[in-house]
Amino acid sequence: MKSPKSWDDVSATLARMARLKNQLDAEVADHNAKAAALQSEFDKKTKKTTDELKILNDEIETFALAHEEDFEDARTKKFSSGSVSIRKSTRLVIASTTKTLSLLEQAGRSDAIKVSHTIKKSVLNQIPDDRELARYGVKRVEDTSVLVKPGAEA
Repeated sequence: MKSPKSWDDVSATLARMARLKNQLDAEVADHNAKAAALQSEFDKKTKKTTDELKILNDEIETFALAHEEDFEDARTKKFSSGSVSIRKSTRLVIASTTKTLSLLEQAGRSDAIKVSHTIKKSVLNQIPDDRELARYGVKRVEDTSVLVKPGAEA
């Protein structure tokens, strides 16, 4: 492959890239179709086993919850072919963040409020003087990038 020496060469290279991209897209589509068919076949083949595992798991869960008092000394019961554990957790559900923040502020519970500060780059970008930006530890950097986007092959 040779590097482009003119815009005509660039045009020809873009056309080649479009053909290669179409070829790759077709191969990816073919691969995805085969993978989907294989996944579907696998799901059908393993459905009975998967369903039975879920039923057995649900039955053990139900039994363990009915005998929760047996887990007071230890959270896990070990058996020769596995274990069963019960974990309890508590979480807070906040219906309205805005309302809860307001009520916490009114009650003087600022210890329960997290305040975060972020830099607004859009505001800093409006400062035209680079020396002023430097006073804030900010430096304006310009980048140039080239986007090569082959079109669809006709």
